[in-house]
Amino acid sequence: MSGSRSRGRPRSPLADTRILEAACALVLERGLDAVGMEDVAVRACVSKTTLYRRYPDKLALTTALIDHVLSGVPEPVTSGQDPIRALLGAAATYYGSVGGRVALALLPAARREPIRSLAVGLTAPKVIAEQSRILAAAPGIDAEAVINLALGAVVFYVERHGRPPEDVMLDRWARALHDSG
Repeated sequence: MSGSRSRGRPRSPLADTRILEAACALVLERGLDAVGMEDVAVRACVSKTTLYRRYPDKLALTTALIDHVLSGVPEPVTSGQDPIRALLGAAATYYGSVGGRVALALLPAARREPIRSLAVGLTAPKVIAEQSRILAAAPGIDAEAVINLALGAVVFYVERHGRPPEDVMLDRWARALHDSG
């Protein structure tokens, strides 16, 4: 007999998923500060014991939530595109996804410690950071201004409409940013 058998019932992957999806929905509805562990347990239809065995406190749940939502963000297609349009497309893909919207909802709480350390990757996921580096190397472009305007436009649109902007809108914004530079 192997001595590494754990006691009790095995953990349910369905319960893990329900907990993280419940936390995600509640954060989108109320913001992180207004969500309690008991709220998550009730929404996920799990006992508080089940929740606390997986996540001993709100910080542990928030860490898992960030990992969960960022793992579900689709990678945009940016190769061969104009760098401004590629940045807009990457931002629209990220901030228009559930993960991106949860990241935006977590940002107000990210100003406080210890949550601040968790939020480092929320505002600049890998693909947006890469497009920003490409744009910064482009000649004749005020990269900082373009990046701020592009990300601001996408975030504002997503916050206002609850969905990412369509390609035609992104194309229009890219032309306007090129024309202004």
